Amino acid sequence: MIFDFHAHPTFKPYNSRSIYDEDGKLPDQELWKERFRPDKSISKLPPLLEGEINYTSQIHLNAIAEGNLRGMCASFYPIERVFTVTLKNLKDSILYKFVSHVPGINWILKSREAKGKKFFFKLAGTLTGYDPDVLTRVHDGGYDYYKQLIGEYKYLVKYQNYKPKHGKIAYEIAKNYQEYTRIIDEGKIAYIMSVEGTNAFLSDSAEFDDLVKLDLQGNTTAVIATLEKNIKDFKSQEVPPFIITLAHHQYNFLCGHSPSFIGIAKFAFNQEGYTTDPDDAGEKIHYYLTGIKPDGKKIIRKILSKSFGKQRTLIDTKHMSAKARMDYRDMIFGEFAAQDIPIIQTHTGVNGRKKIAEATTDIESVELKKSEQKKSHFFTSSINLFDDEIVDIIRSNGLIGIMLDEKRIVGKKLSPTTEYYVKFLPAQVYSTKYPNHAMLNSIARNSRNRYEYNKKLFKRAINRFVKAKRDLEYELLKNRPNPKKIKKIKDRIMRWKGESDTMRDLMEAVFLSILANQFLHIAQVYKQARLADNTLPHKDPWEHICLGSDYEGVINPLDIYFYSSDLVSLESRLTSLFINAINNPLKSFDIYREVMEPGKAAEYVNKILWGNSQWFLERYFQRSYLSS
Repeated sequence: MIFDFHAHPTFKPYNSRSIYDEDGKLPDQELWKERFRPDKSISKLPPLLEGEINYTSQIHLNAIAEGNLRGMCASFYPIERVFTVTLKNLKDSILYKFVSHVPGINWILKSREAKGKKFFFKLAGTLTGYDPDVLTRVHDGGYDYYKQLIGEYKYLVKYQNYKPKHGKIAYEIAKNYQEYTRIIDEGKIAYIMSVEGTNAFLSDSAEFDDLVKLDLQGNTTAVIATLEKNIKDFKSQEVPPFIITLAHHQYNFLCGHSPSFIGIAKFAFNQEGYTTDPDDAGEKIHYYLTGIKPDGKKIIRKILSKSFGKQRTLIDTKHMSAKARMDYRDMIFGEFAAQDIPIIQTHTGVNGRKKIAEATTDIESVELKKSEQKKSHFFTSSINLFDDEIVDIIRSNGLIGIMLDEKRIVGKKLSPTTEYYVKFLPAQVYSTKYPNHAMLNSIARNSRNRYEYNKKLFKRAINRFVKAKRDLEYELLKNRPNPKKIKKIKDRIMRWKGESDTMRDLMEAVFLSILANQFLHIAQVYKQARLADNTLPHKDPWEHICLGSDYEGVINPLDIYFYSSDLVSLESRLTSLFINAINNPLKSFDIYREVMEPGKAAEYVNKILWGNSQWFLERYFQRSYLSS
C-alpha cells in the first residue's frame, strides 16, 4: 500500500464544469473518471505546446485505487492571482518582451489582443484544466479565496462514502488516526485534510494589490485580522486541517516565499516584490529574502495551538523562503521545544547545498549561478531542502515527502548511477524519423542528450495515448456514436499504449535512479552529520522519508508515473533497483552500500511508501496530541 503526503484530488474537478450532464454544472461531481474537456479545448494549439497540455486527470479516484494508494493528505488551494495578474499589462510583461518573436508563443500572447480576454481565458482553461469563468473571476474580482476554500472543503465532504457504478473505491475523510485506520480497514481511501498556502484565508482576489500597497506602508491590521478570523473558522470546521502549508506561489503577508516557477512560467507569473523588513523597521526587503514577520509568528502560534479552533494544525514549511524556514526552525527548537512539534515538508526535493543561510544574503544567493547548477545532480533552487535543513527535520522527528515532479528532482548534470542506466537507452530512431544524423551521434556520446532524447519520445507516446483516449470519450458522449470510428480509435489506443509501455520499460531504471538519488542523499547527509556531531539524536534517516507526489499541483511527473495508477508497480520495481544497485560492483554505486544495509531493500521501500507515514500519523494525528 502507498501513502501520499501531498496531492490535489479535488483541484481540477472542483474548478471545472461537468461534461457528463446537460447543465454542465460547476463543480463537476465526477471524482472517479478520467476527465477530458471537449468543450474547453482550443483545436489548433501550436505544436510548441503539445508537451505542456495536460488533457487528463492523473489522480481521479479510479486511478488512485488502481495505483494502490490507500492514504492521502488531500490538499486544498484556491488558485492565486499570480496565475492571471500578468495578463493585466500583457505588453509590459517580461514574458511578452522575451518571447513575443517566437511563432507559437506569439500566437498565445496575441490571442487576448486579437480575440479578447474571454478567448484568452478559454485558452488558459485549456492549459490548466480550470473553467475559464473561474480564471476570469480570479483576475477581475468576485473570487473570494476563503469562500472558495470552504466550497472545496464542503465538496469533498459531500461525496464521502459514495461510489458510482463505474467507481472502483469510495473515500472518507479522517479526523484522527483511529478513524484513519478504520477507514482503510473498511477498504476505502482515507483522506486527511490539508491546505496549501495561507493565501487561501484571504478575501476577494481583486483586493490583493491594494493590500500589498498597505503592507509596504506597514499597515497590515486589516489583512492580519482577516487571516486570523478565517484560519480560526477553518480550524473549527467538523473536519479541521491536519496540515497548513504556510506559504505558496504569491506573497501571504506573514513571511517570505521561495521562487516556485521555472522556465517560461518564471517570466509569465511574477512572484517577486518587496515588503517591510521584519528585522529592520522602515526598510524594504525582497520576498525571497524575507523571514517570518512579527504578525506571522503570532499566526503560527495560533495554527499550532490546540485551543485556537478545534485542534492543533501542523505547519508545512514548503514554499517558505530560506530565511523564513530558518526563523521557523528557531521557533520549533526554542519556544516550542517542549511541545514535540515536528518540522515537515510534504512535497519537496533536495538541492545538494550545504547551508540554508547561504540563500539569505542577497537576491543572487537564492539560486546558484548557472555554472554551479551545471555541476549538480539536484535542482539547486532554494525552494528545495538544504543539507542542514534535512538534519533539522530528522532531529525534530519530522517527515520529508519527496515529490514526483521531474523538474524539481533532477539536476543539470546526471549522477554517475543514473548515467549508468542511461547508457542502455537507444540512441537511434525509435518509431519516428529523427531529422539530424549529427545530432544522433551527439546523443550516442552524451548521456544527458540521450536521456532528453528518449524522454521526449516517451512523452510523445504518452500524449498520443492520452489524446486517443480523449477522442474515444468525445465519440462516446455523442448522441449517435459511430461504431467504425470507435473501432479505429480503440486501435490507436492499443497502438500508443504499446508504444508508451515499451518506452516505460526502457526508461524505468533511469527515472527510478533519479528518485532514489533523493532518498540516498537524505540518508547520507544525516549519517555524515552524526559522525561530525555525536550530540545529534541517533535516528535512522530512512524512517523520515515518504512520498509526496503533488499530483495535479501543476507539476510534470516522472513519465513512468504519469498517472497515479502507474504507482502500482513502484514498490516492486524500486525494491529491484535497490537490490541490483547494492550488488553492482562499480564505484559509482558505493553510495548505496554506504547508506543501506544488505538484505533490507524491501524494508527500506516499504518504509518510504507506507511505514514511515503510519508511525508519523500514529504519533501526531492522535486526538490527545491534536486537542486539549
